[in-house]
Amino acid sequence: MAFAGKAKDIEEIFDILQIIENQNKEGNLIINNDKENFIIKVKKGHIHEINTNANYLSKLKDKEKIPETWKSYFHYINSAWNNFYFNFKEKKIKENKQCIPISHFLLNFSTERDEISHIIKKLINNNINFSIKGELKEENFNTLDLWVYGQIIKGTNIEEIIFGNIPLKGILKSINKLFKAGLIEAKISEETKEEENRLVEKEKIEEFEEFLAKIIGPVAELLIIETLDELNIEKEKFSYSETSLFIESIAQKIPEDCIFEGYLCKEIVKNKFFEIIEATGRE
Repeated sequence: MAFAGKAKDIEEIFDILQIIENQNKEGNLIINNDKENFIIKVKKGHIHEINTNANYLSKLKDKEKIPETWKSYFHYINSAWNNFYFNFKEKKIKENKQCIPISHFLLNFSTERDEISHIIKKLINNNINFSIKGELKEENFNTLDLWVYGQIIKGTNIEEIIFGNIPLKGILKSINKLFKAGLIEAKISEETKEEENRLVEKEKIEEFEEFLAKIIGPVAELLIIETLDELNIEKEKFSYSETSLFIESIAQKIPEDCIFEGYLCKEIVKNKFFEIIEATGRE
């Protein structure tokens, strides 16, 4: 079996991987945009290895047989790519003892994506970097905390920090831990500050309202108006700096047991909101 085409989002790649798993095929699934590619090696319904030529992921090259690295790769695709091409070719694959069932991997990744994808996109798209503010005492921090602190001392940009080690979720926790301890501070570029003060276009609010209505029904418009009012935000003067507070307030009003297309409504709503209002990724 060989097939190829264009995918508009990572969900379509999930579908292709599940087809490969169900048909028990063996070979390489290649996905690429104009500059980067990923080769997903599959055999007997399992992912055995993922290779890439992406420069930002070069520090993970020696860890390409580790499932935790694959999650970082998928987070990168999810945050940095808008659309891409795929091509599956049957080929004998060398087995990897750390292989993982495709469906199991996709479930784990999807759960983690719902938790942290909006944080990754916020850090990358706003060009946020960190500088040292205080001296770290090693006994209070783990190895990953020390690695992150060391990267910040070197002046490494945020994208290279996030995708420079594993686990990615642990890196975000380390950044938060160092920030709360007063050891690092965020630096936002002037360009980003201007972006934060920019007003959210009316069309984007309407697009989000339409999506929200698919989940909670016709009360979506009322919920948005009510939330803006509670936060003392005028709809015509809704700036990007207020978007995080707004969407968190919206999410808090959605029932915990609400499920949409197999996922928690709260997380889907947050991810879709940021997808609508933010300019994301590289073509």
